[in-house]
Amino acid sequence: MTGYPRRLVGKPLSAASLSLAAALSVLWFLSGCLPAVSDDPENRIGAADLAMSRQAYAEIVEKFPVYAGPVIPQLVQSVGERLTARVSIPANSKLVFEVLDSPGVFAHSFAHGRIVISRGLVTLFNTEAQLAAVLAHEIGHVVALHPSRYLREARNMRELEARLAARMGRQEGRDALRVMGLARVRGYSREHELEADDWSERLLERAGYDVGATTQALRLLLQVQVFHEKLGFELWDLPESGSGGGVFATHPSLEHRLAQARARQGRAALNPAKADPSYLRALQDMPYGLPERMGIQYGREYVHPAARVTFTLPPKWYLFSVRDQLIAAPRGQDGLLMIRFASPEAGESRRQALDRLAGGYTLETVVTRTPTTVMAAGWKQDGTDRRQARFAIVDAGTKRLQVAGFAYLPGNWAEADARFQELINSIRTLPEGKHLRARAPRVKVADSVMLVTHVPGAKLYGEPPAERWQLLNQLFPDQRLPAGHPAKILE
Repeated sequence: MTGYPRRLVGKPLSAASLSLAAALSVLWFLSGCLPAVSDDPENRIGAADLAMSRQAYAEIVEKFPVYAGPVIPQLVQSVGERLTARVSIPANSKLVFEVLDSPGVFAHSFAHGRIVISRGLVTLFNTEAQLAAVLAHEIGHVVALHPSRYLREARNMRELEARLAARMGRQEGRDALRVMGLARVRGYSREHELEADDWSERLLERAGYDVGATTQALRLLLQVQVFHEKLGFELWDLPESGSGGGVFATHPSLEHRLAQARARQGRAALNPAKADPSYLRALQDMPYGLPERMGIQYGREYVHPAARVTFTLPPKWYLFSVRDQLIAAPRGQDGLLMIRFASPEAGESRRQALDRLAGGYTLETVVTRTPTTVMAAGWKQDGTDRRQARFAIVDAGTKRLQVAGFAYLPGNWAEADARFQELINSIRTLPEGKHLRARAPRVKVADSVMLVTHVPGAKLYGEPPAERWQLLNQLFPDQRLPAGHPAKILE
């Protein structure tokens, strides 16, 4: 299962809200009257939990803004309301469903009732019922008070750990207690996942959806997992547990959850997803890949029409965005390059801007590569570790690009820095007129016959295009579309 990214770039989440986000993050798991509200004091969320939940929600929306498209956000809210028409929810919680503008594959539920799902995951569904299955799973977490119960358990463990560790006064004792606390809290989370899966099926049945959509959604997520195991995980799609299990697994494996769902559903689990033209029409013209405000990727080429900037990614690298930053990274997780588009400060030279960007790093080998680019390596002593980085200021198009590259491990620095410099050296102004022709890839629905021999518009999918098209249509790694079945393509 993928969940909240473990290494997000930009302003870090606070320790408390990061724990909350990790606890509430779930990748998968779901217009009638309003949901019932429970006045039972035991079915209320504490003020502290509500505050932490709202903080975590605000931080994830700051990183990945709400998607404001014309059709899908309304559909997601409508499906959520249909699922909760006869559900008792905490008295001080109001369920609201939102799509976040990210091509990543994730969904999160928050204690105060916000349920968010990524644009990337919505695009992968073939039916409304599959969307409902994921939302229903998240609803199950909220109505069962999993977020609050997790926070209460984690808080108690932290207090116990602090008291006993203070008495013992030994690092070994503190480490042992932390491991014990981690095992207990994570084991509790596994129970939550299985309970939320059960909620998903009950809510689907009540709302008139195909219960088998739960297994269809799980199969899709297994396809995503296998795809990234083959290709290399991206930062926003890092799995919380991979396919492992045991007491230290954050969540049950997808294989285990799928087996449990099949056992519960019997024959219904074998039902193939029926074509849903209405849902596919709702996906028409959805952007694919980067948020439009952050530019467009065509294979390894990147263009930002508004800023009139282009560059080329090294082989097997990918792009994503957090807030107003572009992040370029290799799939091996050896490091990352952050790129921010800014306007030049009045009277500030590129060298002065470089010094300001480097902050506490000592710069060495400062080089003016071109009349518009100044670059330097930098280092900073962190205890016994010497941390290295690559910094650059590039004037291109209408913007001044601030670029900073970091390797995760010292042993990876030389290779990572070579790729950093390769990308930086490729930054240039977009040729006149090309920015007017650049268009973001969009989802279209086409007759499957045209897809027998090739994937049209291969560059729009990223690398590798054939496998990405298969994933977009839930065919990865080797399935075929039934004759005459509509298919999603990019234009």
